[in-house]
Amino acid sequence: MLLKEVNKYLEKHGLILREGSSPIFFVLELGQEMKMIRCSLNSILINGFFFVFAFAWVLYFSGFRDFGAGNDTINYVFAFSQINGPLDAYQTGMSYYGSKEFLFWFLAGVVKVIFGDNPRIWLLINCAISFIGSAIVYLKLSKELGWKYWALLLVLLYFTYQLVFISSYMRQMIAVPFLYLSLHHAYNKNPASAAFFFFMSFSFHYSAILFFPLIFIFLFDFVFLFNKIYAVFAILFGGIFLQLIDFMYPLLSGFGITDKVDLYISQGYQAAMEGRSAVSSLNLVFSAISLICALFFLDKESFIYKVCFYILALFFVFFDFPIILVRLLPYLFILIPFLYLMVVSKFVRSISLRILMGFFLFSLVLVIMMMSYSAKYTLGLL
Repeated sequence: MLLKEVNKYLEKHGLILREGSSPIFFVLELGQEMKMIRCSLNSILINGFFFVFAFAWVLYFSGFRDFGAGNDTINYVFAFSQINGPLDAYQTGMSYYGSKEFLFWFLAGVVKVIFGDNPRIWLLINCAISFIGSAIVYLKLSKELGWKYWALLLVLLYFTYQLVFISSYMRQMIAVPFLYLSLHHAYNKNPASAAFFFFMSFSFHYSAILFFPLIFIFLFDFVFLFNKIYAVFAILFGGIFLQLIDFMYPLLSGFGITDKVDLYISQGYQAAMEGRSAVSSLNLVFSAISLICALFFLDKESFIYKVCFYILALFFVFFDFPIILVRLLPYLFILIPFLYLMVVSKFVRSISLRILMGFFLFSLVLVIMMMSYSAKYTLGLL
């Protein structure tokens, strides 16, 4: 009778003690269960520590940056000061800043109503949304890869130029995690969720439209695009790209996307040469190395490989438009820590050594980044 009662209790905790089973076997099984619980608690504590560290890091450098830092912050702050509420936020943002992303300005109007004319709170909320969205993406991808310490990768992410992007590309950096949630749902054949998150991403920054074809590729398994002739495909696609833009102009003009296309095409070379060509070139080289590693070392059927493959195709398509290439970088950089992990895992078995190598490599990237004029200027460190 006692054995049955004990067995009922143990079944609730995943352990079963049958009649005639060895007490030694039971002790070993119980010990294994306790070890798993300890490992789980350790991973929770480690992830909690790195999550808080990464969040504080982002808020310190980006959320609390000087209002005069960089080129755009002061213009965002001025536009925010002119907003009365959610209803007029879109028109005000378009008039005083020039962007037409509805949800970005609607959110600004909501913040204005709740917290008053406090641009600091608005900057902090924007940073928090971008950071938490990225954390959710990292949690999902880490689970698929079987990597427990997802928050550690989050720290490495903001040791790259992504820390600068979150300060200079405010709208896009909110759009990036929403886009990856959309792509991930499309990859897992969830069209409704994919459509919802794509709408959210597009409503924060129009650059998300560049990844719209990839959603269909994932949903309908157009795997023929992911083969060894990607370069030919990209070059051919790039050759007809301007003709497609001409054809689609009437469809896109209502969203203001054509204005952005005209701006990027007419000022692409000029913008790339004015003060930020060095850091842009460095980031592009870093991106090229990352994409090459992805193509050679990643599983060809993995979500990350296919996204990297598509981004590489976009690099070919927009090769003559450097300013568009720079806009693609935040969509690539969010994957950089995962690329490091997946490549290094093929050569280094020790988890501790992978972590140490990661901190050393990304700390080096951080030092180089922080030495650049562009990073100092954007983060208000001059």
